[in-house]
Amino acid sequence: MANLAEPLVARRLVAGRVTAERDSDRLRAEVRTRWRAVGHGGYPLWCAIVVARPLCALALPPALRRLRRTFRSVSPE
Repeated sequence: MANLAEPLVARRLVAGRVTAERDSDRLRAEVRTRWRAVGHGGYPLWCAIVVARPLCALALPPALRRLRRTFRSVSPE
């Protein structure tokens, strides 16, 4: 494993596309999967914090999630 300086994958979510429409479903599945991993010993209990990121994203309205992704995807050159 290594942290690379440049991104290897660029992902775009465009309104009206299946990925954008099912974003909330994907986030809910991510929360369930991460919580199960913590509950089944896949992570130490203190790692339950890994559930926080998708939960925070779910708390945002979809329009704000898209806006946040737009600003995150802009890389300083």
